[in-house]
Formats: sequence, structure tokens, C-alpha cells
Amino acid sequence: KNSSGACVKVALYGGTIVAYADSNGRERLFVSDKALTDGSKPIRGGIPLVFPQFGDGQGKYPNLPSHGFARRSKWTFQGSSPTGSSFEDALTNADGSVTFYLILTDSEEILASWNHPFKLTLKVTFDNSNLATELSVENPGTEGFEFQALLHTYYLLSAVENIAVQGLKGLTYIDQLQGRIQVKEEGEELPINKETDWIYTNATQPLRITGVDNTNIEISISLKKGNQSHPVDAVVWNPWIKKAKGMGDFGHEEYRRMICVEPGCVSRFETCEPGQTWALEQKISFPL
Repeated sequence: KNSSGACVKVALYGGTIVAYADSNGRERLFVSDKALTDGSKPIRGGIPLVFPQFGDGQGKYPNLPSHGFARRSKWTFQGSSPTGSSFEDALTNADGSVTFYLILTDSEEILASWNHPFKLTLKVTFDNSNLATELSVENPGTEGFEFQALLHTYYLLSAVENIAVQGLKGLTYIDQLQGRIQVKEEGEELPINKETDWIYTNATQPLRITGVDNTNIEISISLKKGNQSHPVDAVVWNPWIKKAKGMGDFGHEEYRRMICVEPGCVSRFETCEPGQTWALEQKISFPL
């Protein structure tokens, strides 16, 4: 919690942010009422971390579960330092924001199904109306590995039919519901009125979730290798009616209360060479 009363809660299982409340006490992230938090499966909501594959990765890593192992592993809280070796408090910055880190490194269990040394670092910074998360992928090994990554962010809504996503016009998206056909987005706004599972490629401008109930969320996203920018994807997902009813950890009507807008590298695999670091970041601003 910071001095203005804004608060973040994180589960070490999956390194998943499960709550962000702004300084007015308004919760901004959706977590299903049926989400399991006992470590038996990934948490349905918040900001799950997807690595090293998205979905089944088109078969590249057949030994891995859907969306990889990061959201199913126990992370370590590093407090104010990404390299600290013991529990430390989060860091309060000069502007009043708060920063903390979590890490995940290779283990015998992970290496048994994905034989690549790695280090993942999640940096979280928040203040009274802003939340930023950065997932860094490091390769401390001697051989490169291919990976996908995603910040699977669930936003809490009063009613999905009252919102639209902006900032997508002119982009090409991969429709995962129609055999991965590629379609050009022509609309200024994307309303959510059916099952949606689309990967927008090369999303270069800030995205917005706008609506009638003071919803005006701005999302800036980036993907970098070192200091070099690379194309970043944006997934827009809502299960809608039929799929929601088939999900055991999701209420039948909860599709109306959420939208996922997820920055990532998922339309392709990137290669992390020895000694390299990639960073996937989102900066989210909520209206007060």
C-alpha cells in the first residue's frame, strides 16, 4: 500500500497480481469468484504471467502446459531489489509510488520439461491511479532459447456491453476463433458483443478501454531487447456466453464483468540469446 491508500496484492503462486485498488479504494482488476487460489491451477484473473509459450505454442514445446509454466510456479518476493537474496520491504519512490520485484528461476522440475536456464523478473510499480508491470526474460545459459510471453491482464467492468477498446484501427489481427485467419481492423472502436479472441500485431499506440461509466483506461505497451524496441502484440479476449459456461473456474455470467487486453509477444516466437534480456511492459492509467 502507498501513502495515498492505493494497494496491490500479489500471489506468489504464478507471480500473479490479484488486486489493484486505487486511492479511492476502487478495485480495478477482475478475479473470478470461482478462481482457485490453492495452487491447484492458475488463478483466473488479475495479471497471470504467460511464459514460455502462448496457448499450445503451435506445438513447439509439447511437454509444457497451456500458456507455459510461469503462471503455475511459485515465485520469490524480492522486495525493493531484483537481486536481493532475502525478504525486503517494497521501495517507496520520491514521487510516492511503490516498487517491488518478484523472480522465477529454473528448477529441476522446470528443467525436466523445458531444458533452458532462465531468469524471469517481474517489476511492479503503482501509485494512486497507475499500475505498471514489466516482465523481464534473461538467459544466463550458453545456448539461445525461443519464447513467447504475455501479461494476461483482466480488467474489472460494470458491464462489458458499455465499453469499447480503442487504438486498434488499421492493425492486423489473428482471429483465433476462425483458424487464425488474418483480418485488418477497420473500426475506430472495438465493441465487445460476442466471443473475442484476437491477437493484434504491431500495436504501436496507446490502447484505451472507454465506456459510459467513467471508464477511460489508458494502456501503453512495449517490448524491448536491451534498449531496442520490437513489435508488440495486444490480445483482446472475452469468453462470452457459451465458453464461460464451460469454464469450471469462471462464473456463467462473469463474462459481462471483465475484458482482457493483454500485451505480449505471442504471434511469433522470439529468441533470447545467451546474456540477453528482453522486457515486456505495460503502463496502465485509471481515471479517479
